[in-house]
Amino acid sequence: MKNVKTVAAAIMEKNGKFLIAKRKNGQSHEGKWEFPGGKLIPGETLEKCLERELEEEFSILTKTHNFFDKSFYEYESGVIELVAYYSEHIDGEFIPIVHSDIKWVSPEELLNHDLSPADISIAKNLIKLHCGNCQEA
Repeated sequence: MKNVKTVAAAIMEKNGKFLIAKRKNGQSHEGKWEFPGGKLIPGETLEKCLERELEEEFSILTKTHNFFDKSFYEYESGVIELVAYYSEHIDGEFIPIVHSDIKWVSPEELLNHDLSPADISIAKNLIKLHCGNCQEA
């Protein structure tokens, strides 16, 4: 079995729209959109991982709330377990550091973006939950 890396992802909502971020050129999955977050450090909880990653990636303070969903995807480099949690923006201006762009998009707009493969099933479940039949998920 291939090595599985656990990655936390933030589901952040503002005015009915959700945050997605575009990976900078030169990074793995460059140009792909994703729910922001990052890799778990040994000994760290997923919740604390997500708060640390969002501070590192955007210079913001957040509070991690309930588990939303998880997905598994096998990339050439190995298997990713993407674990998504609802996250609340507490303080700070969003300054993209490891991303080239950020957007707040409605659920029905999520699949119009070139999402990283591990993020697609989470996006589809978010659409189902928040949008009903507004788009084929």
